[in-house]
Amino acid sequence: MNTKFFVLDDISSAEYGICLQRWPSFTAPKARVNKVTVSGRNGDLIFYDGSFENITGTLQCYVIHGQTYDAVGDANRWLCKSGYRRFTYDGDVEAYRLVRVVNGAEIAVRMKRLDPFEIQLDCKPQRFLLSGEVPLYFSESGVFDCPAYEGLPLLKVTGNGQITLNGVQITISGTTGSFYIDCETQNAYAGITNMNNMISAEEFPKIVSGENELYLSGVDSVEITPRWYTV
Repeated sequence: MNTKFFVLDDISSAEYGICLQRWPSFTAPKARVNKVTVSGRNGDLIFYDGSFENITGTLQCYVIHGQTYDAVGDANRWLCKSGYRRFTYDGDVEAYRLVRVVNGAEIAVRMKRLDPFEIQLDCKPQRFLLSGEVPLYFSESGVFDCPAYEGLPLLKVTGNGQITLNGVQITISGTTGSFYIDCETQNAYAGITNMNNMISAEEFPKIVSGENELYLSGVDSVEITPRWYTV
């Protein structure tokens, strides 16, 4: 049987002698809803904003004997770095997740005894497809299909004018060369230079499941990194 490993931020668990007993398990995402009770009215009013709550993941692990006993501290520090981190494994080669480890102290104790142990993960609900990291190039208006749920794209724009993606318009003026518009962080930049004053938009566009329409007016080209995902 092939030994199973996982990868956090491009570093394999194999470097610390940590192996998976089986492929990871993840809970299903739960839609984030608000309930409002109206006096004198049966039932609740339900409001759904299109987002999902975090999910949990579990990694059943063991340590290769003799490899990591003296490096438990290094392994635990690697596992428990702060913030969300990119997580991949060979059982799902088409996607990655953003996760953080939540039970570091327990892991360290069990690793020292070379006992099997669980790594518990707090995960963003999205399963990001690797195909969503491949830029789509447009020098004129066009359409493209999203095979997933949706995505908040990164746009690389060259030139001034207007971009309309799925009915949402961004107007660009006063720029030279190329710059980026990040629809997730809602910022525009070129390197370390803030370019927010060069764009005008009432909202930022998103990729939708199925057909997406792009209209260009004046701009030379747009590269769309779609960042689409499933849940």
